Amino acid sequence: MSNVPSVDVAPESLTTVILRLNPHIYTPPLSNPTRDEAAEHIIGIDDAIKLCEQMLRLDATKRITAAAALRHPFLAVSEGDEGWKEDMEQVEAVCVQEGKCGHLHGMEGSKRECAR
Repeated sequence: MSNVPSVDVAPESLTTVILRLNPHIYTPPLSNPTRDEAAEHIIGIDDAIKLCEQMLRLDATKRITAAAALRHPFLAVSEGDEGWKEDMEQVEAVCVQEGKCGHLHGMEGSKRECAR
């Protein structure tokens, strides 16, 4: 059994669940995609599903590392796509001691301070 109401049989894999719940996932969202756009969409979906499977493995020894996940083709920057640089310029650096769990990141007795 599954805890997903619309999945009545235990799925073989995460891919099976994704495809069963999203039967049109491979259909490009464009009304008249070119052959290249359709192929790019299919490759993107395949890469996204593979990355999800690798990140959600229950056995931590077989799970993809954060560093490897960031190098995964799904997250790779397309050639000529420099938009990510602009996005990163807008990211404000946050001190590790700030935030909901910031107290967990401090080192007792250290004089570590946030650089602003």
